[in-house]
Amino acid sequence: MNDPILTLNTAMHTASIRRVSSDAEGKFILTSSFDKTAKLWDAQTGTLINTLRPPMGRGNEGMIYACDLSPDGQYAALGGWSASYAQDQTQDIFIFNPHSGQLLHRLNLGTSGVIFHLSYSPDGQFLAAAREDGIGLVIVKTQPYEIVQQDNSLQGNCHGLAFSPQGTLAVVSYDGNIRLYGREKGLFSSILNANPFSLLKMSKVVGGNRPFSVAFSPNGSKLAVAFDDSPTISVLDGNSLSLLYQPDVSEADTRERRLFSVSFTYDGTCLMAGGVYNKYSDAWWQQVRVWEREGKGKYRDFAASGNTIQHVQPTPNGNILFSSADPDWGILDLETGKKLVFHSAETINYASTDESNLRVNHDATEIGFTPLNASALSFRLGSRTLTEEESSHPHYQDNTAGIYITDWDLSTSPKLNGKALLLLENFERALAVDISASRSQFVLGADHHIYCSDNEGHLIWKMATQASSWAVKIAGYGKVVVGTFGDGTIRWYRMEDGKRLLTFFLHADRKRWILWTPSGYYDASAGAEELIGWHVNQGLDNEALYYPISRFRSSFYRPDVIDLILNTLDEEAAVRLANQESSKSRHLPAPNILNELPPAIQITYPANGVTLDQTSLDLSYFIHSPNEEDITRLIVQVNGRPVSTQRGNIARNTDLQTTVEIPPENCVVSLIAENRHGSSEAVSIDVAWSGSLSISYELQKPKLYILAVGVSEYEQSAYNLAYADKDAEAFMEVLQKQQGLLYSRVIPKIFTNRQATKDNILDGLDWLIKETTQNDVAMIFFAGHGRENNRGTFYYLPYGADVDNMRRTCIMREEIKDTVATISGKILVFMDACHSGYLMDNNSRRSLPDMTRIINELISAENGAVVFSSSTGRQFSLENPVWGHGAFTKALVEGLAGEAAYKENAKVTCKSLDLYITYRVKQLTKGKQSPTTNFPPNVEDFPIAIMAT
Repeated sequence: MNDPILTLNTAMHTASIRRVSSDAEGKFILTSSFDKTAKLWDAQTGTLINTLRPPMGRGNEGMIYACDLSPDGQYAALGGWSASYAQDQTQDIFIFNPHSGQLLHRLNLGTSGVIFHLSYSPDGQFLAAAREDGIGLVIVKTQPYEIVQQDNSLQGNCHGLAFSPQGTLAVVSYDGNIRLYGREKGLFSSILNANPFSLLKMSKVVGGNRPFSVAFSPNGSKLAVAFDDSPTISVLDGNSLSLLYQPDVSEADTRERRLFSVSFTYDGTCLMAGGVYNKYSDAWWQQVRVWEREGKGKYRDFAASGNTIQHVQPTPNGNILFSSADPDWGILDLETGKKLVFHSAETINYASTDESNLRVNHDATEIGFTPLNASALSFRLGSRTLTEEESSHPHYQDNTAGIYITDWDLSTSPKLNGKALLLLENFERALAVDISASRSQFVLGADHHIYCSDNEGHLIWKMATQASSWAVKIAGYGKVVVGTFGDGTIRWYRMEDGKRLLTFFLHADRKRWILWTPSGYYDASAGAEELIGWHVNQGLDNEALYYPISRFRSSFYRPDVIDLILNTLDEEAAVRLANQESSKSRHLPAPNILNELPPAIQITYPANGVTLDQTSLDLSYFIHSPNEEDITRLIVQVNGRPVSTQRGNIARNTDLQTTVEIPPENCVVSLIAENRHGSSEAVSIDVAWSGSLSISYELQKPKLYILAVGVSEYEQSAYNLAYADKDAEAFMEVLQKQQGLLYSRVIPKIFTNRQATKDNILDGLDWLIKETTQNDVAMIFFAGHGRENNRGTFYYLPYGADVDNMRRTCIMREEIKDTVATISGKILVFMDACHSGYLMDNNSRRSLPDMTRIINELISAENGAVVFSSSTGRQFSLENPVWGHGAFTKALVEGLAGEAAYKENAKVTCKSLDLYITYRVKQLTKGKQSPTTNFPPNVEDFPIAIMAT
């Protein structure tokens, strides 16, 4: 449990969302997931506010099955399969401050038995927990938090409980019973504080043998019960528990199509339920059913999710809150079924049954895959290119000469040549199969493992996967097996012993991807570094810390290691060989990140969404300092740009306060702490402005400062390009037309060809720092050559560049990065520095700059630039006399001139410009060049040009 754990980290959950909850006012939504996190969301916008991280271990330890928000929204209760189980076979309830992410209380239940459901009483004084087989019910008093009652008489799993408005507690369990508990009244009971709830009534529930969920009507007069083993839904009298009626479950009338999560609407006029019932419209959608007249009337079905609906709840404003296994969650309009808020999965669903769902070339360096209900994709490891094309490489085989594997698709009893295979664990299903080209071995992908067997059915190895293995394919040369998994990853395993070699995660946007080894060495597309990171436990009584992999870029960003993994089939050997080739001195094995942890920071006050009518904000915060490292710097940002910096003598591991000056507008305030190992993640809150605006719009217009550099004619003529100078001039000219429109003044500084000396460029960077205020916008444009040395350091080549003396004659990336981090106003960087030509004639492709690294450095929260790059990875940027420019600048200038404007408001924003450039460059280069735009995590979209009317 003490070892750091490398995990996926998208804004959305990456595994099934078992429960969802709202506070009494409907301001916040809390979700809990099998991905071992809970998340707090803004109920109106769906914006993520915070991720809660209890301690976790390997395997199931840390999965969060249950959550509930206290009525006032100030506490989040979480439960499931606790990390403490590995130590003493007990389970815990965790109480968090959901706004700061601080773990306030750990309530150890003293026994095993996972927690399936949690619910606060309407007055917030009690918390009830429903538990696993034979463990039953736990009741917690909240002031202070302590366990006050347990009932172990319940038999079978207990998945459902609910409080009535009057405080009565209903509990259902797999023993077929529903139980009502009433709160004890009177002085004697309160003094003893023992068993505050007594059993009022118990009854068998009509409709099924395993009642799963239960809900009171808003006035407490009725109880609705849904079942795990039956499609029936029963509505009972809330006092006598007698059956009143059963809603119409037409089309959802089998166990395989049942509606197992049930609730009343907020006003009690309707009953609603969700589960595995689905319908086809444009695709198969799981439905939420809503019955009129409290369940006695006709029903309407609303398409909600592409996967099983796990939980439905009413929202305080009268709509429907749901979560699913996809994972996704949303809020449906009660009248129309329209999605008012919807967060879809950021993982790709690989559960396709098409034979093209996974194809692999001979040495496993190229893969093709088809996501469910989507078009095929291909990925080439060598060039790191993702294309929208179907692969022609081989797919799985389940029968070949002498080997016939049958009954393997969603089956617990696969067969080899007609004989049952004794490989799978109890209740585990086989999902995928492939036979090696040599016919000596085969692999089975299953719910929780990959199994490798010889051709007689004898187990060679099995590997736990934690996620369903939807497809497997043994590469033709027989040394590697590749699989697609339910958590959205694709993994490479060594065929000899099942050791994992590589993991690939493609974001659902089909743009961002990251590849990593078991120790965390990685390569990533621009903007994708935040998709994985290290979970670091701080013991059972503290929230875990989390660090994106980017915090350890200097140690773990190793594209060269990734290049060698499938050659060496061994991570340590790949690192050793990569170090030899690049003359790098690196630790073997991978660096111990516990010795290199940056700080972590929490804003403890105010909560996200605070409203202000004055321009000063009082903040309380807490800096965690792992290993008691000194905090060397605290950066305060507004809208992603620095407004103050404190250096040295900063207190750690204690509550701190600061006052931040904010503009009279809605804004985002962020804090970043640093120690000698690096920067924390930025922690942010949204601030809503409610005061008046006393300054006229014209006086508020920002100034725009532009530094444009383009070199086509170099001192060494062999480096020459055709259009870099013209690109810089065109960029400057199109933005000068914004004077008097979006900007009060446009102030350019341009250096081309002979003027673009190292000294002039450095003076220009200093000029931007000096002149740009917090209210202004700065833009930096580089066109020309970029290059890396053998240590991976990027240099921009000015007029007098000498590639054999780059440190002395070129602009180092640190000089660009320091400028970006220091500028007070909004900052945009445009990089067109990957041109082909002489620089590549006598050198390997490695000397072409890896733009991914510098982009990811510039967009990190502590630097905060929006970065537009002409190409990604190690692509070339293309020029053409027909265009009179490089493809990137031609598209960029067209977009700024108005082609990228939102038509309804005539504004060009960063994101609209990105969309246009992506489309236009792809069109101009016939898909040979892929520009990219990336945002810092705490900077939102904003306008950069406006069209004259």
